[in-house]
Amino acid sequence: MLSESDLISFIVRGRAGAPVRSGDVGIGDDCAVLRAGGRSVLVTMDLMAEGVHFDLAYTPPYLLGRKAVAASLSDIAAMGGVPRGVFVSAALPDRTRPAFARALFEGIHEQAKGAGASVLGGDTSSSKRGLFLDVAAIGEAGRGGPILRRGARAGDAIYVSGTLGASARGLELLRRGFRPWSRRLWSRSLLVRGREADRRRDELVAALAHLLPQPRLALGRALGARGLPTAMIDVSDGLAIDLHRLCEASGVGAVIDEARIPVDPAADAGRRGRALALGGGEDYELLFTVPVRAQKRLLDLAARVREPLTRIGRVAPARRGVVLVDAEGRARPLPRSGYEHFARRSRRR
Repeated sequence: MLSESDLISFIVRGRAGAPVRSGDVGIGDDCAVLRAGGRSVLVTMDLMAEGVHFDLAYTPPYLLGRKAVAASLSDIAAMGGVPRGVFVSAALPDRTRPAFARALFEGIHEQAKGAGASVLGGDTSSSKRGLFLDVAAIGEAGRGGPILRRGARAGDAIYVSGTLGASARGLELLRRGFRPWSRRLWSRSLLVRGREADRRRDELVAALAHLLPQPRLALGRALGARGLPTAMIDVSDGLAIDLHRLCEASGVGAVIDEARIPVDPAADAGRRGRALALGGGEDYELLFTVPVRAQKRLLDLAARVREPLTRIGRVAPARRGVVLVDAEGRARPLPRSGYEHFARRSRRR
């Protein structure tokens, strides 16, 4: 059975193009890096396919357009960069109505505009089966240079921004029929109080976290300008699998304190919430490592840009592997839970 890792390895080993130029960065990070005129240009692409990444039964076209751009912009943030523009390629079924297409591209333009990025071009096509959106984003690395996945060192502190798990919980709710725009929902919400009101609020937060994610652009830009992280990645497929990827790129291990993982209140309580935080994906938070001596500067920076950060562990020697330590101090290997294409257990939409 083909795996996503297999496919990427075939691309890497089988490429017939010219070798990557000295100073450029190719496959293996959130963005490619091209050196041009003394600057580092960041380039990334993110493909979304109907039936795999989204379901139009509960994804309005406007929100789909915003999310498609947000996913690519998150890669720019993960490199410590500033977005400059996006290119959008879209293949739409022949039956698509003009109003649907208009709303889709309104969402694309609004998300790009909010990030200070221009929609610079792309391509269009008809599709015989489903809707496909491919968003390429370009940006510029900060003064500290692009932040790669491969710089973590044993002893570094591991941080993650924001909270985790709400998007995965929102996807569960949407699949079960929850619709945040439902008149029935809002009319009933006016009549409830106490725990029931809290539950409905959490459901709304979770659904919107999935449908309308916001990449950590301000934090990524600030980190890139100061060059504080030694390695960074965005949490798009799940904290666990993305941590494994960062550690593999850096040739290190990690020790994660389970109790410190910032589970979003909307994700659910207890073990269920922690499982969604570790393996749910599509949180679009930033996961990064910093030297211990740089932590005060990091927290001062986070306060200035008003972005919450949580230290969840430390980088360990590679021989230690990636382990999760529970509240009783028991360590166990952290499974590579998260979204992987071609894996039967992985279903994002």
